[in-house]
Amino acid sequence: MLDLRRLTWEATPAAVLERVKDAEAVHRMAGWGDLRDRLGPRRRVFALTHAAMPGEPLVVLHAALMTHAPEAMPEIINQPQAHLPPCDPTTAVFYSISNTQPGLARVELGHFLIKKVATELLKEFDLQTLVTLSPLPGFAAWVNHRLLVQARERSGTPEGDLAERLLVHLENDAWLSCHEAEAVVRPWLMRAAAVYLLWEKRRGLALDPVAAFHLKNGATCWRLNWRADVSGPGLERSHGIMVNYMYDLGSLEANNRVYVVQGKVAASEEVLRLLDKDEAS
Repeated sequence: MLDLRRLTWEATPAAVLERVKDAEAVHRMAGWGDLRDRLGPRRRVFALTHAAMPGEPLVVLHAALMTHAPEAMPEIINQPQAHLPPCDPTTAVFYSISNTQPGLARVELGHFLIKKVATELLKEFDLQTLVTLSPLPGFAAWVNHRLLVQARERSGTPEGDLAERLLVHLENDAWLSCHEAEAVVRPWLMRAAAVYLLWEKRRGLALDPVAAFHLKNGATCWRLNWRADVSGPGLERSHGIMVNYMYDLGSLEANNRVYVVQGKVAASEEVLRLLDKDEAS
């Protein structure tokens, strides 16, 4: 009873577009100009609607059509799109999915939407890659707590001293403008992000809600990206780190089964290399 609908600047009623703009929860839009860019020729916005609410998008997915898998949000948003000609894309990037109806928050419409959109885009383009560029919304709070505990419990040791240094660098984002601070923060934080995504669980499934969503879909944790979103919200959510989840249609079912039954996360060798050898095995 749900319909997949592509939203466009020219054909979609302004009231529907305004609803989409206001409901965007992942990467906020400053105004109508931002929305128009996200509806440009190299972008796609899809929504699920219901016959009982024909003018009301229930859940909205934003996709970028590109020739590579992006490593940072500036490659996708805040780029003028309205007057660019269509490209010949090889990659579809899902970078935002938002539920516009709070009452449907526990209804898993997003799983259905992302697979329907993938099918539609594969009909339209000769795509080789389907990926996301996703935040780690709980990572910053998790890692800050972990460092506080380490600094307190290991005070006076090299591990405790390192935790204190990291907390200072992260508290004021000093690493953004200091190469020496970044050299300390980056390797530790990237490894911590891999541990967080692959090993931190709640009731057997990923602690991070975005990871739980994509892994349940059967996606692979493919790449972690440093300085991917250094906006205020990006730093607050995950200290600027973002993750690409890969949607390989041939392995979705197997990945889903192993994840749901065994709690095992499908991850690329690149992500596993961030861990210690014992953790990776």
